[in-house]
Amino acid sequence: MLLFSALIAIAGCKKDDDKPDDHDHDHNEEEVITSLVLTFTEVGSQLPASFEFAFRDPDGAGGNSPTQFDTITLPAGTEWTCVLTVLNESTNPATDMTEEIHHEADEHLFCFEPQGANVAVVITDSDGALPLGLESTWTLGAAGSGNITVKLKHQPGVKNGECAPGETDIEVVFPMTIN
Repeated sequence: MLLFSALIAIAGCKKDDDKPDDHDHDHNEEEVITSLVLTFTEVGSQLPASFEFAFRDPDGAGGNSPTQFDTITLPAGTEWTCVLTVLNESTNPATDMTEEIHHEADEHLFCFEPQGANVAVVITDSDGALPLGLESTWTLGAAGSGNITVKLKHQPGVKNGECAPGETDIEVVFPMTIN
């Protein structure tokens, strides 16, 4: 049932820079994003806890069901740093797309939209001027459950710090439990 409640949009991300650089990828090639991994580390604890939650759909949208679709479960009244990892697992070995997104930070923005979950998300990294979202802080309130949408927007030439402009590269609605 959770699989059907998730809104998943996995799309190619067309590059508009056809000049080669020191990276080993072709900027005109479409990016394929199949997986999103969220790594949480507790803030302010002597022995910080760490958790990893993931969405993995190695064959992409429209094929087989995802092989992993975690519920984000964290304790109430705590604060966490979150680091995102973006992967293309349709290749062997998998391709880590995170560095490319970081390299093209002025064209990308992660958006976090809680629905019913008592969580506040603050993006802590930027492209030098506007938020990026590969790194964030999550402050959890009272126990409860809901969802949080994690969306990567591709916004070449239109990035303004808002989620509206651009195309969606990946969008996952994670179930979330605060206990």
